[in-house]
Amino acid sequence: MKKVIIIGDKRKTQVAKIIHELEPWLRTQVKIIGIDLVSRLKLSQAKADLIIVLGGDGAILSTARRLGHNQIPVVGVNLGKFGFLAEYSPEELKESLQKMLKSGRGGIKPAGRMMIQCEIWRGRKRAGSFIALNDVVITRGTISRMIYLRLSIDEKEMTVFGADGVVISTPVGSTAHSLSAGGPLLHPSIRALTITPICAHTLSMRPLVIPADQEINLELEAESQEVVLTVDGQIFMYLHESDRIVIKTARGVFHLLGSDRRSFYDTLREKLFWGGQPHAKRFIN
Repeated sequence: MKKVIIIGDKRKTQVAKIIHELEPWLRTQVKIIGIDLVSRLKLSQAKADLIIVLGGDGAILSTARRLGHNQIPVVGVNLGKFGFLAEYSPEELKESLQKMLKSGRGGIKPAGRMMIQCEIWRGRKRAGSFIALNDVVITRGTISRMIYLRLSIDEKEMTVFGADGVVISTPVGSTAHSLSAGGPLLHPSIRALTITPICAHTLSMRPLVIPADQEINLELEAESQEVVLTVDGQIFMYLHESDRIVIKTARGVFHLLGSDRRSFYDTLREKLFWGGQPHAKRFIN
């Protein structure tokens, strides 16, 4: 019998309700080896076949980082708003779990999603190291002052630019903060990184897509107040002048079990309303 871990946030009342409804049925299908509602389990050392995450995309992003290099397949049950990653409803989970657990022909295979590794170097000392599924964002803090960044790719200097910040994202993250900042949408199976400036001071500074095997270096060029680095919108640290941020593709990949009834383009139509707004229906026929 497959070993399963259930993850959720006990602060959300619907999580406890869903677990209460699903657990008796789940125990007839799988062996539940852990239920973690307070981020207590060390997922980087867990030995399981599947992790069921109850929540929104944020819960999946957190789970991906907690797994580290121990990337166990994950299925997300959407209790949030958008649900780009957590796409199953509780009812759909019941319908699809047996198919997910099949091995070999007929089963749903997890899709590998690239992640990025971010290191912050302060002189010769590493001040921080993070893994991200969506993005790494460098932005000004509460003081409304532009920040200046020196951008190099594979040790080749590209430019020094002033902006409110910059977003380095994976294809999965291209539908998040990068998209809001004007970045391109990438299919999640593409292996590439996007560099999207936030309100760049020069109109010539545009989003850039580079191969996944190239390394991005960003260095704070001038003294700035409250420059913040954010990882997946959930972890942050303050940066110092002359800090060097190195971003590259992480060694492992995130394994996501998605619905075989929806494609990436179906998700775009549903979540970004590409099917047309109500007032535009008259133009579709």
